[in-house]
Amino acid sequence: MRICLLTMIMAASMSGMSSGLAEEPVVQAWIEVKRLNGTIQVVPYCRSEQALTINYELASEKSGRSGTSRSRQSGKVALQAGVDTSLSQQQIGVTKQDRYQLILKIFSQGRLIARDEMTFPDNQNTVERKNL
Repeated sequence: MRICLLTMIMAASMSGMSSGLAEEPVVQAWIEVKRLNGTIQVVPYCRSEQALTINYELASEKSGRSGTSRSRQSGKVALQAGVDTSLSQQQIGVTKQDRYQLILKIFSQGRLIARDEMTFPDNQNTVERKNL
């Protein structure tokens, strides 16, 4: 099963102001998850309308009978304009009893410009998504 949902957060537009500042680029961030025989493959993506260098953070937390496991990945990526860009990839072993949460944050010049969050509840095939 492939779960893919796009989250778009637009930065504040300066076009209506006479300050002369350029508009912020529209940046999209999303997490793709594929279920593969007792694991999930997690791939965070980002896309910008303009060429842009971003920093990202992907945090994951899995809770189950064996306890809680947390991991965090981060990096710097140069985005080409209009291109879906994979930021990283990870696999997480899961069971039906596990609950896991994924949070992707995209930063430009230290400012949060996009975010996606997924939570997979216990024993359900549903995904809860939260966005800024």
